[in-house]
Amino acid sequence: PAQDAADAPDDAGALETEDPGPKLTSATWKVSLNVGREQGTWMPEEWAASGARLLLPVVCEFSAEPYPGEPEALVGRACFRVRPKGDATFVSVGGTTTVKIEGGAWAVQPPKP
Repeated sequence: PAQDAADAPDDAGALETEDPGPKLTSATWKVSLNVGREQGTWMPEEWAASGARLLLPVVCEFSAEPYPGEPEALVGRACFRVRPKGDATFVSVGGTTTVKIEGGAWAVQPPKP
């Protein structure tokens, strides 16, 4: 299910921008990935069966530079580069875990009617 704004991490959002106007590109953003089992999923029953969710904050830069790789499956051919500003970490019962984050592509598309 979609996360309500009230449930969103307080520290998500723009961290620094190159000019004062609100925009996605030329800015460093902290986004939080909310990973877990979703109702009605096709995942195997045992995957994320505990119901626990992993919130993984990632600091990244959204660029206006065209994405040089193959078209991304979810965003298509007209997309731009997104680069991580470093690795991400989370804490679990096993202690602090570092996750290598790779760059990719982003696009903004109008909603389908």
